[in-house]
Amino acid sequence: MINTRSKMKLPQRCSAGITTLLMTTSLFFIVGSTVAFGEESIVPTGPRTFFYIEREPAYEVCEVETVYDPRLVPLWLQAIDHGERELLCKSAEAFVIAKKLGYSDVNERVAEKLLEAFEKTEDAISKRSLGIALVELDYSKAANAFEKAFTETDYQLCSILEPALGTWKHSSTITRNLERLNNKETLVPWKKLAIQVLMNAREVSAKSPLVGIVTNQRERIDLRLAAAKALGTTFSTGLVKVADELSLRNREDDPFSQLLAVEVIQLDNSEPAIQLVQRWVVSTQTTVQSKSLEHLQRNNPQLAANYALGEKTKNHFAVTHPNSNVRRILIETCFQITSLETVVTLASFLDDPHPQNRQLAADALYALAQKDDEFKVAVVEQIQAGLQHSSWRVLERSAILAPYLSMESTHEQMIALLKFERKEVGAAAAFALKKFDLKATLPAALSQLIENINATFLLNDDQEIHDYEFRCLQTQHLCEFMGRQRYPEADASFREFIPKSQEDGKIIQHPRSRGIAIWAIGRLHEDGRDQDLANLLRGRLTDLNALMPEFGEVRLGSAYALGWIGDDSAVSDLKQFSGRGAPGREIATACAWAVEHLTGEEIPLSSPVKELKNYDWFLRPSTEYDPSAAPF
Repeated sequence: MINTRSKMKLPQRCSAGITTLLMTTSLFFIVGSTVAFGEESIVPTGPRTFFYIEREPAYEVCEVETVYDPRLVPLWLQAIDHGERELLCKSAEAFVIAKKLGYSDVNERVAEKLLEAFEKTEDAISKRSLGIALVELDYSKAANAFEKAFTETDYQLCSILEPALGTWKHSSTITRNLERLNNKETLVPWKKLAIQVLMNAREVSAKSPLVGIVTNQRERIDLRLAAAKALGTTFSTGLVKVADELSLRNREDDPFSQLLAVEVIQLDNSEPAIQLVQRWVVSTQTTVQSKSLEHLQRNNPQLAANYALGEKTKNHFAVTHPNSNVRRILIETCFQITSLETVVTLASFLDDPHPQNRQLAADALYALAQKDDEFKVAVVEQIQAGLQHSSWRVLERSAILAPYLSMESTHEQMIALLKFERKEVGAAAAFALKKFDLKATLPAALSQLIENINATFLLNDDQEIHDYEFRCLQTQHLCEFMGRQRYPEADASFREFIPKSQEDGKIIQHPRSRGIAIWAIGRLHEDGRDQDLANLLRGRLTDLNALMPEFGEVRLGSAYALGWIGDDSAVSDLKQFSGRGAPGREIATACAWAVEHLTGEEIPLSSPVKELKNYDWFLRPSTEYDPSAAPF
């Protein structure tokens, strides 16, 4: 695709087998986690740029069911019985992680065992680890044991146990923390803990001392903010006066007063509260603005959207607002009120500096266009204007939306945008041409592809790498477009993608560009029985060189191309890789399709394959295990 004259290294291909050991000494940890917010997005997801060849042509893939090794939990329970600190701590951690990953065997039986170990151990570190596990498993039956373990001398342990006891509304814990909160001698860490416990318990009798902390400007700001959040979480009425008094304070004397005021009435949707919040929306503090707009969004989206509508108003918020969260809320509220007036405003946010906000605005416009013809006309008008805009951000989003709004008449603009200075725009324009699928644009697509093949990038700085990646993306769309149209003039250009590299070994072509170009060659030569071409592609399919094996994208494209070309001599190679239960299922699927296409011989779909979920647990069974033989 693109010549990159540098010593850029290709991604290494390595496959490490899983060593089954009884126990490893390495520390177990989670690399990442998924946060579920429990609410659907306000704006539905709209169009995205995408590729087709993974399943082109479509063919069934065998299901792979990932399961847990049922021997893990018994093994960890045995470790708990040993009573050693390291085993206790690591087993407790393993149970928590497994529970979060959906391991159903981590149940009440496990929690009972953890509680038994918690009560038995005298080691402070082990007790904390086991306490965390019981809290994460939400085992409320541990409440009495937690209360018995309470000690004022171990703040770390209490900070684990007491918030859970508050959530479980344990009466003596609530009483103790009310006393802490009212005691002027209570140290700051314990007072913050008391606020957390009482907030978890939604304890209404804590209102007076919490208000006292929030309104006392001599208190530490972290305590005041914690108290404000506790009040706002616990009470939905009765705090407007407190919030009003806070917000009227001189900022020089009490700089955080407005932020505290917003937190205090976060659940109050009464008219007096709404009026206060509207006053705060125009605060000079962007965090206060953001929280105030969120309050209005929950209770009256029109009021929030008004700050983005009417450009002549004094308090107009636009895409130039410095806070990205404020801009996000404005986009969402403009969509929520579903008004023709908001279409223009939403289109202006296609120029938002934050990419997620740009995407959100594009999604909102697309969703409104699906509403009825009147909305579609309004959205199309804005996208047409967007394609004439000077901002690359607007041009990129408009180009991606245009095909989904049936705007084929803009194809000349898309051709011009292929050479736009910002490569993101050029890639989006190529995507639009692919989606338009117009024969008249094929010569322009080929011309751009040839330019891309000859382009040179010295990949020694971030901008060069950025431009390279988007030029590759553009090439992929162009190759797919011309392949689908079976455009014979592109044949010579497509063939340049077959070799791994040029003779000097330094010109590297993007693997996905190569895979799609090879896939496109197959479309061009359908039933052509080109022996020489087939031999080249068989070499790509079978290249599993240990030092530098061929990329999966290239092997995938080669498998489909061999099927279309119609060379029966490729059948043996295709069958070799058509094990449809194999880990590389996409390549196996393509090979199975090609065999059937060439010979009519159907390669049956294997039964669902069971694979063990492996998270490199600190403790694993020492013997080999076949999950397909498991009775689940």
